[in-house]
Amino acid sequence: MSYRNGGGHWDGPRAPLGFTVADGDHWIFSGTGLKTGDVFGREAALVGYECDGAAYELDAVGRPRPTGQDGTPEDFEILGIARLPPDWSFPVREPASSPRAATLGLYTAAGTVFTAATTDWARLLATDPQVASITRNVITRLS
Repeated sequence: MSYRNGGGHWDGPRAPLGFTVADGDHWIFSGTGLKTGDVFGREAALVGYECDGAAYELDAVGRPRPTGQDGTPEDFEILGIARLPPDWSFPVREPASSPRAATLGLYTAAGTVFTAATTDWARLLATDPQVASITRNVITRLS
């Protein structure tokens, strides 16, 4: 996960982007009403300003999986994805190995890390019930 496979949009109006749920049955989405394929946060431009991503490919059923080519562990769970428009970028030092996208996810090794993948997550905590529920699920599960 890094900014290298994400991007940002700093000048002028930006397209409102949200995350498309990759696995609606995951515990992180419990109580949100979200199902696989649903998009959340779009109306309030949840994915904005700056975001992180992982190089990924789609598996046989169309779910995003990390390729590992960028150093992201192959067992990183991509739970949501927001494909970035072409104008959301930065000067690239190396070619992208997959489409640029913000990737919401979890990684567990010696501990568990949740990445919201966007600097705008905190901005929606008080106004978006799905963002608040996901955050509550993460805090509850990891505490």
